[in-house]
Amino acid sequence: MFSAAQRYTKEGWPHALEREDLKHYKRLESSLSSEHGCLLLRSRIVIPTKLQDAVLKLIHLVHLNMQQMKQLARSAVYWPHIDEDIETLSHVRHVKLIRTRLPNHLPTHGCYRKNHGAGYMLTTPSTSCEPIGLS
Repeated sequence: MFSAAQRYTKEGWPHALEREDLKHYKRLESSLSSEHGCLLLRSRIVIPTKLQDAVLKLIHLVHLNMQQMKQLARSAVYWPHIDEDIETLSHVRHVKLIRTRLPNHLPTHGCYRKNHGAGYMLTTPSTSCEPIGLS
């Protein structure tokens, strides 16, 4: 798909496209260009599918919040659904962070954990609650 979009950007886009993934780029054709083998959307580099995970990892290394990661990405790179991919990455990162901060000694039989402000609330079937701080 990427090579086809790059070729059409250089040689001209056909009037009809059957591939849905290329239709996205056709809608952007007036903003696309090709320089030194790179496909650009205005001043942003269009990242091929096979490199998107690697770029997401680089953005993640900076340890920004989700909005800052989106701003950073929007300033330099592009691919369809980049915002959703960053949101997914941010959510997965948040879940992993929470899991690493959970105390190992929490009982799990007959109880469930519920996000409660800055920490967790351990709720038992008898509805008694015991706040557990994470520090």
